[in-house]
Amino acid sequence: MSLNAALKETLGLDGLEYRHDLGKDALFREALANDRGRIRADGPDDEPKAYETALGLEGPLVYYSDPSCTGRPVQDTFAVAWPRTASAR
Repeated sequence: MSLNAALKETLGLDGLEYRHDLGKDALFREALANDRGRIRADGPDDEPKAYETALGLEGPLVYYSDPSCTGRPVQDTFAVAWPRTASAR
């Protein structure tokens, strides 16, 4: 069974262009070319989300995400004051 057929059968996904088994360089370039979305509260939905650093392919990929999607709900976050850092504001 092909990957596209498996995605359709398992997840109901159809008509997708899916790339897999990419090497580091190809994955890096695909992210730069194709990752789009909202990265500012009032920004458009099609801004580039992935950026390369001055190191290019040898460095990290900087990735911005939607500011409303922090990974955890605000009501589910908390801070801990450690004695050695509590006064270092």
